[in-house]
Amino acid sequence: MTTAAPPPAARIFLGVDVGTGSARAGLFDDNGRLLGSASCPIQIWKDGDCIEQSSTDIWLAICTSVKAACSLANVSGDEVTIAIDDEGEPVTVSWSGDPRRNVIVWMDHRAVKQADRINSSKSPVLEYCGGAVSPEMEPPKFPMVSENCIRMFRSSAGAKGGLLLALL
Repeated sequence: MTTAAPPPAARIFLGVDVGTGSARAGLFDDNGRLLGSASCPIQIWKDGDCIEQSSTDIWLAICTSVKAACSLANVSGDEVTIAIDDEGEPVTVSWSGDPRRNVIVWMDHRAVKQADRINSSKSPVLEYCGGAVSPEMEPPKFPMVSENCIRMFRSSAGAKGGLLLALL
C-alpha cells in the first residue's frame, strides 16, 4: 500500500529594500502574489553637503518593517526565504564591528574635491563609469573619509593602517 506524499508547503519569500528614506519589506508567495508589506522611515541628517544616516536606525527600520509585514501576512519568520537589496553605502566600523560614525548617504556631496581629482587623472578606468565619477559615488567618498575624518580613520585602522569599511 502506498500513500501519496503530502503537498509541498507553499514557499514564502521576503524581500527587503533599504532606500534613502525608508526600509520596506514585502512577503510574496510562489506566484508573486503580495501577502503583506510594510515600510518604516529612516531619519536623515543634513548639514550643507553633509548628508548622513544612522546604521542603527537603518537596522531598526529593517526589523520593524519585516515584523510588521509578517504580522500583516500572518506569517512567522521561520516560514520565509529572504532576499535583501540595498544601495551599498559604506558604513565605517572599528575592528570590533562597532559603528564609529553615521552612514554617508549617496547624495552627500562632501567629496567634490576628490571627484575632481579622480576625474582630472584622465584614467582609462573612468570609461567604465560613464567617463567621470561624481561625488555621489564611492570612489571619491573613500579618500574624502580618509582625508577629512582623521581621528575616526585612525581609531578604525588599528595596527594595520587601513580603514575597515563594511557595506550595509
